Amino acid sequence: MQDFFRGDLSSAAKGIGNVISRKLKGAAKNALKKIAKKALKAIGKLILKLLVKIGLYFVTSLGLPLIVCLIAGGGLIFAAYELGWFGSADDTAKINKEYDEAIIETTPDELAQYRPPKLVIQAIDNMRITLKNLDLTDIDPKIADLLKPDFTYKTFYDEHRSTTSHTHKDGTTDSSESSYNTPRKLLVHVHTWNRDIDITYHQKVVSGGHSDSYGDGESSFYSYTDITWEQDEGCVMTSVPSSGGSGVVLSGSGNLTNPFFNTFGPDALSNEIQSGIPAAITLAQAALESGYGKSAPGYNFFGIKADSSWTGATQLLWTTEEIGGVRVPVQALFRAYPSAQASFLDHSKFLLMNGRYQIALQKKNPYEFANELQAAGYATDNQYSNKLKQIIHDYNLAALFDRDKGIDASTGQLYPDVGFVGGTSFCGTPNFSKFDGAMTKFGFTASDAEIVFEALNNHDSSLLAGYNGLFLGAFSNTGAGSVPTNFPPSNQTTGDGTMIWPTATNLTITSGFGARTDPVTGKAGAFHEGFDIAPNHGDPNDYPIYDIKDGTVDEAGCSNDGYGCKVVISHGGGLQTLYGHLKDGSIQVHKGDSVKQGKVIALMGSTGKSTARHLHISVIVNGAYVNPAQFLTPNH
Repeated sequence: MQDFFRGDLSSAAKGIGNVISRKLKGAAKNALKKIAKKALKAIGKLILKLLVKIGLYFVTSLGLPLIVCLIAGGGLIFAAYELGWFGSADDTAKINKEYDEAIIETTPDELAQYRPPKLVIQAIDNMRITLKNLDLTDIDPKIADLLKPDFTYKTFYDEHRSTTSHTHKDGTTDSSESSYNTPRKLLVHVHTWNRDIDITYHQKVVSGGHSDSYGDGESSFYSYTDITWEQDEGCVMTSVPSSGGSGVVLSGSGNLTNPFFNTFGPDALSNEIQSGIPAAITLAQAALESGYGKSAPGYNFFGIKADSSWTGATQLLWTTEEIGGVRVPVQALFRAYPSAQASFLDHSKFLLMNGRYQIALQKKNPYEFANELQAAGYATDNQYSNKLKQIIHDYNLAALFDRDKGIDASTGQLYPDVGFVGGTSFCGTPNFSKFDGAMTKFGFTASDAEIVFEALNNHDSSLLAGYNGLFLGAFSNTGAGSVPTNFPPSNQTTGDGTMIWPTATNLTITSGFGARTDPVTGKAGAFHEGFDIAPNHGDPNDYPIYDIKDGTVDEAGCSNDGYGCKVVISHGGGLQTLYGHLKDGSIQVHKGDSVKQGKVIALMGSTGKSTARHLHISVIVNGAYVNPAQFLTPNH
């Protein structure tokens, strides 16, 4: 049975701490059950041997032929084996076979690349077994049905046209034409356990013909044209080892220049201050997608169309779209902006409002940010991240335009390039609704999901590339630590030279800045104006909340605005911080107080619009909520 649970529970338990104590108790019960079962099997084996000896004695006494004895004994032994008295040396093989058979049933052989991975099914099943305190052999391979891919087909028509002409001896000519269409159902969309994949096609035209001469001026000519649909080259659903990557890892810095960056670099930096998105990323994307500004009328560097939600200016432009599998030129309405900064802000809003980019938005290293954009399915080009990183490197964008000048505060060195790891992330757009549906079916909590994530990442880090599901807050390798009960001032160092982390450094960010599903109302598309920082499930510690920068208290008390008990502090220069959901009765400051960085201002709580104990922290610049990631760095 070792192969069954080795990579899913035991490795997942590393670093999780108190979160899984109750699960380990269940595992202990299973172990005891297993020991008891082995003991019963051993006793059964001894009884069987005794019965066989007694049977042989009576058979010998009755003088029956030896062959009858062997058949009877063999039958008894076979029956005992089937009843499990001898134990099951091949439990693991049987279990793997059951999983394999269930997976095969989900998908035809010709579409086997879209089948759910056995590792994912086992990870979910192991957690189900642990939560229900079942025996390790009480598997449910039918979990594969929950991850079964959905296929969408469309009817395409292959066309055949032909013309036959005949010239007679008298010089007259007659001809005939014929054509027919052959319908074909072709796969155009797949929703796998973790992605939406569009499959496109193009028309292939083949023409030909031949002529025949019969003498005396008589001849015939035959011509044909076959138009068939062929699938475009697409991604391959295979995993790439985590040590691999595409492209050469960059080092040092480039020295190329381009007036595009000198012109729009200050606008990208201004955008970074408001959104937290590295200026280097904004500039590289704008340059790549607009040909360094050559194809960006109305400052539309990112080719964003004017949908029904757009209330600004528009422009009618030519573009190329795929219609019925054929790429054709069409005119469409695109957004128009009054300035480059407006374009950059609109693009940043798109990233912030889209939950799939949560992981990217937490990266200060622009090279990592580029990797996560591709992992989240931003572009279909499987070299997209490498192209962005090459531009960032060659034009030294991070050092010239980023707020932190491309310096990693933890090392004091320039951010290194990180090679992009491929795998399933090359295909389609992340969509983990099936995966999350399977986990919610069995009542998994965020802490349960964290263990499942840990197990999958230990085996294949590409499996959860671009995860955009219900358990984003659990997608973390961090654990919870204990703190002193007398809550001294914080001894943490600053993340960027000005601010410190507002509570214990190894707590989990359970919800980032930007779009999310409201945890209370369940409404999708809600905008989260800060970070939620929480201990792991079951952690009983009272965590202190620290003032992250010297300032003056603007508000201190409990409100009905959703934040419950909160503190708001002004730090000068239009900068404010808000600390919400504080423990009732724990606030240690008053309006008008001058507070020093690191002072305990309250304890973590769950007041106001909250589903569990956590800290909500917002950073406000000149009245606008901005991404805290540009100011705060966990001191791990």
